[in-house]
Amino acid sequence: MISIDDYVSLEKPTHADYEHCLGIDLTGEQLDRLVELLPRMHPVSISTLLHTTDLDRFCRDMLAIWQDYVNIEIWSNSSDDLLYLVYDLDVKIDFLKSE
Repeated sequence: MISIDDYVSLEKPTHADYEHCLGIDLTGEQLDRLVELLPRMHPVSISTLLHTTDLDRFCRDMLAIWQDYVNIEIWSNSSDDLLYLVYDLDVKIDFLKSE
């Protein structure tokens, strides 16, 4: 079974590693859908403002606290992949940083 933790690096990604960083807020349902979509993206890394390697647990905890969403960062070299995610997850972009 695929886990979001499969896409978390030990160190927080930077623009030295990836060209783009997309920040989005996800509901629990959207987070589950993201995990289904991640295997189609190459390369990709997931993080949060407070980087953790146990992102699955962090997201569950944040959803329990905030009751509605968790903010994550998706790092990728493909702007097309990121735009596809925004469209497929039906989310608005919190931020997009590109190198």
